[in-house]
Amino acid sequence: MTERTASWLTLIFAVTLQGLDYGIIIPSMLAYMTRLSYEGEDVTFFFGVVASVFSLSSLVTAPFFGWAFDKYSMKYVLLVLTAISLLGSAIYALAVNNYMVLIGRILCGAGYNIFPGASLFVVQITTLAERSSYFAKITMGFSISLALGPAFNFPLSKVGFHQIGPFEFSEGSAPGWVMVILFLISFVTFALWFVDPVSVHEKKDEVIYSERTWQQEWKMLFSKLPCTVLIFLQFLVLFTQTTVEVMLTPLTKLWYQFDASWNSILFTGMVGVIIAFLVLIHFLTAKLQDRTLLMIGHLVSGLGNVLFVICLVLNRFEINNKLPLYQFCIVCATYIAAIAFYQSILGSLFSKLLNDKGLDGRGQSILSGASSLGSILGPLVSTSVMGYSLLFIPSVMAGLWSIGIFLLIACWDYFWVDKELVEGAEVINNSEVVGSTRGLSLDDEEDEDEDKDWSGNGNDEKKELLRKNAGSV
Repeated sequence: MTERTASWLTLIFAVTLQGLDYGIIIPSMLAYMTRLSYEGEDVTFFFGVVASVFSLSSLVTAPFFGWAFDKYSMKYVLLVLTAISLLGSAIYALAVNNYMVLIGRILCGAGYNIFPGASLFVVQITTLAERSSYFAKITMGFSISLALGPAFNFPLSKVGFHQIGPFEFSEGSAPGWVMVILFLISFVTFALWFVDPVSVHEKKDEVIYSERTWQQEWKMLFSKLPCTVLIFLQFLVLFTQTTVEVMLTPLTKLWYQFDASWNSILFTGMVGVIIAFLVLIHFLTAKLQDRTLLMIGHLVSGLGNVLFVICLVLNRFEINNKLPLYQFCIVCATYIAAIAFYQSILGSLFSKLLNDKGLDGRGQSILSGASSLGSILGPLVSTSVMGYSLLFIPSVMAGLWSIGIFLLIACWDYFWVDKELVEGAEVINNSEVVGSTRGLSLDDEEDEDEDKDWSGNGNDEKKELLRKNAGSV
C-alpha cells in the first residue's frame, strides 16, 4: 500500500466516524439525559440545547483549525482533532449529569473539523479533473456511516444497565463508549500511517504567503464574489437538510403514527437516496462541468419546494390533513437528492475558484462553518413556523432558493473552468502552455482581452502564472 493510499484510507475512516457519531449518539441521547436528570425533571429543552451546541462548537472553532491546517503539519492537526473527539466521547460516556453530556458534545463538535481537513487533503492530492469525484467519495463515506448509526443503536439498546462505581454502563452511555474505542483506533491509524501530502507550493509562493498578514488572508477569502456565493450555497444546503429532518419526526408521528423504528427506516431510505445520487454524480463529473452539476442540484431543490406546495394545496394547507405517504416520500426524496449535488461539488469548485494554496485550509473551514450555521438555524426555523402553517416551511426555503438561483446565474461565467486545463495542461519549453486558465483566477485586474490570450507572446508574468496553474493540475 502506498503512503498516499494509506493516508487516504485513514482520512476516510475518520470522516465516517463523524457521521457515525451523529447517527449513533442523537437517537439515544434524550433517554440518556432523562436517566441522568432529577426525577420528574423535563430535559426536552436542554436536549435541544445539547443537540445544537455540537454545530455551534464546530462553527466557532472552524476558523482556528482552518488556519492551523494552512500553517502547520496536517498530521499533527488531525491528531489533535481526533484526541479532542476522543476526550469528548469519554466525557459523554462517563457523564454523571447532563452538564457533562453538554461538555462532551461541545468537544465532539470541535473535533468535527476533521471533515474540512479531509477536504483540504483532497484539494492537495488530486488533479482538477478528479477532484469532484473524490469529494463525492468523502460525502458517500459520511452518508453511509450516518445510515449505519441507527443499526448500531439496536444491539446497544440490549446491553441493560450496569453500575461501575459512580459511573453507569447502559444503553445510554454505550454509544459514547463505542465512539471512544473507534476514535482511539482512528488516532492510532493517523499516528502510524498518515503522511502529510507533498507540498505543491513553489519557493516563491511560500515567500508571497509569508508576507501576507492574517487580516489580508481572511479578507481574500471573501473578496471574490463567486467564492462568497458558494459559501452561501453551502449554508443553504445544510439549512434545507436540517429543516427537512426536523420536520420529518413530528409529521410522521402525527400523520402516520410512526415509532422510532419506522423513522429509522425512513432516515435510512433518505441516506440511500443520497448514496444513489452520489454514485451517479461520480460518473457525471467526467462529463459535465461543476457549474452544470451545481445548477442541476439547485433546480432539483427548487422542484422539491414546488412539489411540497402542490401537495399542501391538494390537502388545504392544514397540518392535520395528512399527505398520502407516497407523496410525502417523493417530496423528501427530491429535497435529499439535491443535497448530493451540493455536497459533491461545492468544496471542489470552491478550491478551484479560490486558487490559493496558502488559503485552502481556511477556505474549506469557512465552508464547514457555513454548514454548521445552516444546521443551527434550520431546526430553529422549522420548529418556529411549523406550528402556524406548514406552508411557511417551503416559503422560507423558496425565498433562500430564489436568492441562490439569482446568484448562480449572475456568477455563471465565473464558475466555468476550462476543459483543456482540467484534463491536463502542460508547460512546453518553459514558455508555452496548452489550454487556458479562465475561471481559475478571478483577480479584478483581469479583463476580457487578457482572458483570450493568456499564453501571449513576451508576457512573462502571465506565462509564469500559467506554469503554476498547470503544475497544480
